[in-house]
Amino acid sequence: MYYPSGSTNSIIPAAPDWAVAQLDSATDGLFLTSVIAWLLVTRVGDYAPGVKPDHAVEKLVTVDVYPITVEGVEDDVVALKAPDGTFSVPNIRGGMNSEQCLAELKT
Repeated sequence: MYYPSGSTNSIIPAAPDWAVAQLDSATDGLFLTSVIAWLLVTRVGDYAPGVKPDHAVEKLVTVDVYPITVEGVEDDVVALKAPDGTFSVPNIRGGMNSEQCLAELKT
């Protein structure tokens, strides 16, 4: 896991029923691992010269969020199940049911 110099790392508890979802090749279904907490990696940096938008604040702040399971920090998340039962594949699609998530993971 990459912790950049000057980053601030925080751990907060996860609400019940969050889970990391992965494709289980043995059953051709979803394997869920409960999320017990979230790791927040906060970085504060300067904008590159000539890149800062006119309406931006003075510093660029980014926060990366990683789920923590009993196995440790999951830094390569494939999909997440939210407490409301919906699934999302980070940076791809959210609000899916389990069948749609499974189809997305098989592609």
